[in-house]
Amino acid sequence: MARPIRSTARRWLARSVIGLVVAAAAPVAADDFPIYVDAFSYPAGGDSSRLHLVVRLPGRNLAWREAGDSLEAVLRFDWSLHAFGERVAVRGEEMRPHWTADAALPTWLHYRRDVILPPGSYRLELRCRDLGRKRGRLGGLLGRHEEARFSGRVELRGFAAGGSLADLMLFGSRGEGLPAWPNPGGRFELGEPFLEVHTAFVPPRESPPPPERYFTLVLRITDAAGAARFERRGGWRYDGDAPRPLRFRLPLAGLPVGDYHLHLNLDGPGLTASGAELPFSITIGAGSPADQAELATEAQLVLEAADFSAWLDLPAAERQAVLRDFWRRQDPEPELPGNATQQEFRRRFAMAQARYGGFRPGALTDRGRMLVRYGEPDAVQVEVMPENRRALIDALRVLHGHQILDPGQTTWTADEAERSLDEAPDRELVRDMSRIGMGNQPELGNESEPFEVWIYELGGDPLLPRFQLNLRNPRLTVIFVDRGGYGDYELVYSSEDFEF
Repeated sequence: MARPIRSTARRWLARSVIGLVVAAAAPVAADDFPIYVDAFSYPAGGDSSRLHLVVRLPGRNLAWREAGDSLEAVLRFDWSLHAFGERVAVRGEEMRPHWTADAALPTWLHYRRDVILPPGSYRLELRCRDLGRKRGRLGGLLGRHEEARFSGRVELRGFAAGGSLADLMLFGSRGEGLPAWPNPGGRFELGEPFLEVHTAFVPPRESPPPPERYFTLVLRITDAAGAARFERRGGWRYDGDAPRPLRFRLPLAGLPVGDYHLHLNLDGPGLTASGAELPFSITIGAGSPADQAELATEAQLVLEAADFSAWLDLPAAERQAVLRDFWRRQDPEPELPGNATQQEFRRRFAMAQARYGGFRPGALTDRGRMLVRYGEPDAVQVEVMPENRRALIDALRVLHGHQILDPGQTTWTADEAERSLDEAPDRELVRDMSRIGMGNQPELGNESEPFEVWIYELGGDPLLPRFQLNLRNPRLTVIFVDRGGYGDYELVYSSEDFEF
């Protein structure tokens, strides 16, 4: 029997909550593994509506245990909805998903629940615990169960007036005869045969259309430029049911990688035109080795070390989805087309690749990383063929407010070096000289290593919030040295402390 996969939860990627249809979900700090919460509004009759919650969590990250001939995980969900400071709905229950022992563990698991409430705005508080694993001292004996949390606002639409469509909910499947699963994120892999969309029609309450009438139904897929890539028209017979569930299957074959919109429109006698739309995307699967290499370079530049390590463990198709979610969270103006942060990354990335490429991707060299993180420096001092290391020493002395050494002075005596350690400015200079491999020697003979000094006023232009520095000085100064003489400059000095 195959052993269950046990991934360390803390290695999972940045925690986020995505509300793509109704929920205005905000990022949360899920302690141990990521969860994604989506909320959908459906008619429930009368003046109430049905709030349909879908919680996605990573199947490969859970503590699976052998249970007979299969694997079992034990999860605990506790959630509540609040309005005007009062709790209006609460639920707590366990979920015990099973999986075939000799099959690959599922990428995602889904927890789905409905609750009927009056339309309005609610705060959702949700806690998911993996009861199969603990964290803490003594092997978890005194610790706590690994968990993820969500706290955010969800909006529940009203359908009392009628004459509208409920929210669109997407499902995916690998082929005919295979089960469909919720795909609220709307990410489909290139080659998937079709998608399913579920919704419901709510007729107007005051003057519903008479039965036995036919409506015109139009399903359309448009690309990012607004061009129609698929369209299906047909007649739909309204038989008087209220509400009427609607389910459709649309082919994806032939659609290239990209962003799309699904449109559904109804029109007919006694009915004002009613429509709904939903974005979705198609991503590449494994892709070419070159595509995967560039994707890995991008991930290494923007993800933290532990998150990048977990990203490498993901299947190729999921890696793109993770980066797509990452850039969506960095979008400063999500309501506008384009993503200024991602576009700036692409510009800096291309610049670093072109300037510093060689034995490895240019963006992964020390100068390339610096360019991607903080943009182009305000000033650069370049010494390609220095006579000796005096030029580098002089540059360092100037940075510390010292005068350039007299050319006749070749070394410091032991007494002078010891005396300099008693004075704070000199002590800092000696420390920094030691950091770049010079010890207490301001002159190292005829060695001529090329170097560059980059200066950023006020810390430059950090690409991401986590690159922002708490500056001790009004400028950030870094020094790169080509120690081997092959053009691979190494960061040897920084005026500010940061992990690189």
